[in-house]
Amino acid sequence: MDPLTGGIVAGLIANGITEVARCVTPVSAAQSRRELALEDILRKDPSVAEILQKAVVAVAKSVHFQDGRQTEKLRLFFLSPEAEAVVRQMCGLYFAPGMRSKSEGAIQQEFSLSLALYLGLDETTIRPTASLLFEILLEACDRALSVAVDKGILAGHEARSSVRHRALLDEIASIQKNVDFLLQPDRPKLEDIHQFEHKYRAQLAERHGYIVPPHFDVARKIPMKDICVPPRLALVTRNRSDQGEPVKFATFLAGLYRAVVLANPGGGKSTLASRICHDLAADHRVRILGGRQLTAALIILRDYGAAKKEHACSFVQFIELVANSHYQIPPPKGAVEYMLLNGRLMVIFDGLDELIDTRHRQEISADIESFCNLYPSVPILVTSREVGGSSNKESGGAATAGRSTDARPDSLGWQSSALVNATRPAVAALRSRFACGQNL
Repeated sequence: MDPLTGGIVAGLIANGITEVARCVTPVSAAQSRRELALEDILRKDPSVAEILQKAVVAVAKSVHFQDGRQTEKLRLFFLSPEAEAVVRQMCGLYFAPGMRSKSEGAIQQEFSLSLALYLGLDETTIRPTASLLFEILLEACDRALSVAVDKGILAGHEARSSVRHRALLDEIASIQKNVDFLLQPDRPKLEDIHQFEHKYRAQLAERHGYIVPPHFDVARKIPMKDICVPPRLALVTRNRSDQGEPVKFATFLAGLYRAVVLANPGGGKSTLASRICHDLAADHRVRILGGRQLTAALIILRDYGAAKKEHACSFVQFIELVANSHYQIPPPKGAVEYMLLNGRLMVIFDGLDELIDTRHRQEISADIESFCNLYPSVPILVTSREVGGSSNKESGGAATAGRSTDARPDSLGWQSSALVNATRPAVAALRSRFACGQNL
């Protein structure tokens, strides 16, 4: 039986649209019902079913998929983050039709190159079949989104608002850079990338799976799941005068695109970063962050600052350095770049406030901005201490990284005496672009 069934392609589209839905509409308690409704459209809408059947027929007729091994590779491609990234870009075209004439050809080329890489074939060989599959996917995405908007499952006006529109445009903005990367003759082998990613996640889960509480005599490692409870977060916007809107940790992760977490010293910022690294690695298939299967790269900014002074390294080079030195996994050349460009990696910048020198802190804030501009579709989290009453804004573009000009105290805390004294709760505020590229 041909493993590329309409159900597999429908699952790909459902995952991609669900990820976009988390961006274009606020995450709420109705999230799971919305996702089920989207899946129901893909299963029951006759027009969508007819379009998906074309994919099955196209594969059955292709000479490239008469071999069972190649068909299995195709199935894995349709289950991959690379394919989901393409579907998110297709959704971006639906909500930003003015970009279609400019970007559709680049997305199609990206799809063809990614498919060729998965199949181990030359792109020119697979191009006719890839083009047909791309057109089928694009048609199915357009139809599914149209039905979802008509039925009120997705709010079209929300998707087209200036704030939420940014996340969709960011998906499209990274296409050409990825195409250029995939066209390089010395690009890394997919098998090497997957092997590195698997080992890297295993090391992340182990290294960040424990907490060593302060103790006079012994350093005892305690499993994170035994000592930590979900943090309390508050969503604080620029014009709010109150203490912010409480938001659950799971809800925060589900809608995270670009965010800043602010807390006083000892408030649990680094522990929060470590927990996210662990949870994404240990529960990789659960899609806890933005509905995507992601691996986290943790950049401790004081360590990056020292490495930059000594080696003048970039963030990508520093991620590679840490993978090799901290986690003992040397990355293949170009593997980190590939993961950033193909929806496989999110980045946590921890401890911007720990850079004591003001000029150095401003320089690294600008480095974070540049990184966000280079990789616009990569989810980013920045942690820093809360600074109130300051008029100095150190970063103001694709990601906020620096002092807050209007931070309000609230309770982001790890409710454990091993981390935070229960009589002196942690104080923090969260200002997040929570679902889309809002300047904070």
